[in-house]
Amino acid sequence: MAIVLCILKWIGIILACIIGLAILLLAAILFVPVRYRVEGSYGEETNASFCIHWLCHIVQLKKKNQDAKIRFTVFGIPIRKKQEKKHRKTKPQKEKSTESSVTKQLEPVAKESMDGESVKQKAPAHQKSETKRKKKEKRKKRFSFSGISSIIKFVREQATKDTIRMLKGEAVLTLKHILPRKVTGYVRFGTGDPASTGIILGIVSLFPFSYQKGVTIVPDFEEAVCEARGKAKGRVRVFPLLRIIWRVYRNQELRKLIKRYDQLKEAI
Repeated sequence: MAIVLCILKWIGIILACIIGLAILLLAAILFVPVRYRVEGSYGEETNASFCIHWLCHIVQLKKKNQDAKIRFTVFGIPIRKKQEKKHRKTKPQKEKSTESSVTKQLEPVAKESMDGESVKQKAPAHQKSETKRKKKEKRKKRFSFSGISSIIKFVREQATKDTIRMLKGEAVLTLKHILPRKVTGYVRFGTGDPASTGIILGIVSLFPFSYQKGVTIVPDFEEAVCEARGKAKGRVRVFPLLRIIWRVYRNQELRKLIKRYDQLKEAI
């Protein structure tokens, strides 16, 4: 009896450890942010690099420069696809075997293609004209002024406007969460014409990023030049995104709107 109780005790400890590790992993996925960093330059040297990492660089996806390949690492160990390894090993053998097989398969394929062409040529021309006429009739049936007026009425309803306003608000929250929190950069531009350079500068000044701390925009009114370099850092948590998706999914007004749209689509 004591041995059975001891075995059950150790089984319970092992199960508790497994459940605890699963809960910790789930909490890490939901609450530990995925951080990203993007760097780039344009001008005399054009480079681009990025790094996306999670949980103190345990899982990492990065690209160092423009010519380097994208690397995916776990605990610093690069992970490659098995298909690429198999392709590298079997590539020379496949080339030798396929050269002889391709020549054998050309003759039946050519015969089948000739037979297919002859069958297509035998198809009468009046069938094609009938199908075109049926398509035109379907399009004419779909188009109606009553359908257009019902769509306009559907768009102008207060419930539709409220639902669209809700979706806009959730989209803005999503963008605020995803967009980088810190941006630094330097931009020097010029078209060679002071008038057009001034117009571009006025358009750029309308956007809030041009006034952000760490961003420097230098117009050149004498030379035609375009130079830029910048860095951006941000983070993304899974839990806030899931909350937004859940709110949108559980919204009753949105569900009613989709049902009404489907009914309207069938009526038109």
